[in-house]
Amino acid sequence: MQVKPYTAAYREMWNTFVHTSRNATFLHDRHYMEYHAERFKEVSAMVMDGDKGNLFALFPATYHAATKMVCSHAGLTYGDFLLSRQAHAPQVLAAMDAILDYYRQMGAQVLRLKTIPSIYHRFPADEVQYFLFREKAKMVACGLSTAVDLASPLPYSQLRQRGVKKAEKAKYGVKEAVLDDATAWIKYWEVLTQTLHDRHQVQPVHTLDEIRLLAQRFPLNIRLYTVCDVEGNVVAGTVLYLTDTVAHTQYIAASEVGRQHGALDLLMTTLLRKVPVEYPALRYFDFGVSTENDGNYLNEGLLMQKEGFGGRSVTYPTYEIHL
Repeated sequence: MQVKPYTAAYREMWNTFVHTSRNATFLHDRHYMEYHAERFKEVSAMVMDGDKGNLFALFPATYHAATKMVCSHAGLTYGDFLLSRQAHAPQVLAAMDAILDYYRQMGAQVLRLKTIPSIYHRFPADEVQYFLFREKAKMVACGLSTAVDLASPLPYSQLRQRGVKKAEKAKYGVKEAVLDDATAWIKYWEVLTQTLHDRHQVQPVHTLDEIRLLAQRFPLNIRLYTVCDVEGNVVAGTVLYLTDTVAHTQYIAASEVGRQHGALDLLMTTLLRKVPVEYPALRYFDFGVSTENDGNYLNEGLLMQKEGFGGRSVTYPTYEIHL
């Protein structure tokens, strides 16, 4: 196995591999990864088959010099070893060994691996988990998310059903924002920003300009859905990330009025009905994590709200390997 550092000369090769990989998603496309490239020192690697010279695996990664830590990838929800469909387990393990040796020679002392949850895999790719076991990797963080099996969803809770009735009584309506409709994105980002500030004293990870740029680059993968009152005011919404197997909610928020009248219950109910019809290949609807502080704090109220839509738990583990 031969490991090469990623450079812009390999962009097309990288993207082609991502779209045929067993476990990659559009987040690993260079057009997504590079929207905030100036924030990180990238040290992504490519593994080539030494005999045939074919691209065998990718490892999206960034480097933090102060801690001598390689992370896969500091700017993404998950990084992981991205594997070809044709690769057999012994070859995969050899490729992972080669990547570890590559970063050792670079001077790194720790590799942090943000694994891709299996619900996002196009095909099974658990060689990574086996490799982590063999390397005696330590789990250092674990997000707890909630996902609905779209083929066999569990029943809604009565509380969520009552919320939908409140929203219908308030005459709320759900609509998808047209990509070029800047007003809809602006209005929702105002609701989102205010909600995050009031409830958590934080700002959205993406600015309005950044999320709109990504939506323009990936119009089939990034959608905005809002809930409006009869006067057209946005009272709730979410950005939906669509991978090959999962519809994932990003940035769920509702105004105080929207929360009082069940706006999010109506929104999620609408999407859970809409997604299987419009995207029949998708297997899961992922609400995202209900944890903070690397998983050490669980927001049980938020978790129960998500489980009320028929979802159950999926983990987002992060491991460290001392090189």
